[in-house]
Amino acid sequence: MYSNFEVIERNGKVYKVFDLPNTNCFFFKCESNVGSNLESILFKKINKNYYGICHLIEHLCFKDTLDFDTETLSSELRKYGSHNAGTSYDNLTYHYYTTSHYFKEAINMVMNAALNDFSRLQEKDFLLERNVVENEADMYYNSPEARFGRATRSLTGNGHPEDTVIGIKETIENFTLEDVKYVRNIHLKSYKEEYIIEYDSNRLMIDDIITYIEKTHSRIMDTVDLSNVEKIDDANVVNYLPNNKINILELPTKQTMFYLIF
Repeated sequence: MYSNFEVIERNGKVYKVFDLPNTNCFFFKCESNVGSNLESILFKKINKNYYGICHLIEHLCFKDTLDFDTETLSSELRKYGSHNAGTSYDNLTYHYYTTSHYFKEAINMVMNAALNDFSRLQEKDFLLERNVVENEADMYYNSPEARFGRATRSLTGNGHPEDTVIGIKETIENFTLEDVKYVRNIHLKSYKEEYIIEYDSNRLMIDDIITYIEKTHSRIMDTVDLSNVEKIDDANVVNYLPNNKINILELPTKQTMFYLIF
């Protein structure tokens, strides 16, 4: 698909670069290598049910960042292009798509979200977004196809029944602001970042783009104190060993069960 694909490693960071000449397009994505797997690790280490919290963290990262309050960032994100974010077992991702002229705005907004430590997060914004995520989890639960698809990993191994990335409403509604700050800071301390860049080399220099990413990263992380936060090595790796038996998934307060024989 891409004729000019390049991997650049600089100062411990990996940049996957795609040159799209004569398009005037700019796409920037920040991807961490730790996703909701962190929930399983914390469950094993401290016996605390945080299933679903990484997806909530993904949503909250657009709230009350270093450079923007919630309303301003929401407005700015719509002004210059389109954005999205995602959570999987393996990573959290944030991206922005715009034109070459706004590459600095794209990088700044993505990095503000991706490196948000929630030190400025207000309780009202937390509660509003938690409600959004609760409803999303309930929507997935009420769709048999979606519920089965997301539960496949826990069904086919020895995982926790709520280990579905999305989680369930009954657990999510008990998460506190302190919970998300605690898990978020472990996430920031433990993950490695990777960046994906699509740019028009006739309009931008890749060295200028990477330099701006590095400066923005340093500026934001200089305000984040992770000195007393535990780092979890290999937080992106959780092993599930098949047990070759019938597995039953029964989520709390619900009656429906799924059966999978293999």
